[in-house]
Amino acid sequence: MERRERGGTNHRPLRHNGMPYSGINILMLWASSVEQGFGSPSWMTFKQALELKAHVRKGEKGSLVVYANSVTKTEQNDAGEDVAREVHFLKGTRCSTAIKSKACPSSIT
Repeated sequence: MERRERGGTNHRPLRHNGMPYSGINILMLWASSVEQGFGSPSWMTFKQALELKAHVRKGEKGSLVVYANSVTKTEQNDAGEDVAREVHFLKGTRCSTAIKSKACPSSIT
């Protein structure tokens, strides 16, 4: 039986705009695809679905993706000098596969 028929996929997970996910998000979305039997590699957030005039089906739960980055903050030290400090952050959000979204453009599913 082919992998696609079993619900798995060999495709790298893609954002709604066709850009591939990277890092740990690839593994998390692959695992979610296999577990839930999705065939589409395209994923989008609830907000992105609304922007595309699509709707995530009521009661559907999204899969976790994370975004890691850093920002540089400039603060003054006790001597009144500006000191740059890098602040790292991690943000998590949920996304759904395009198959879970009603009225999703065919170019995405």
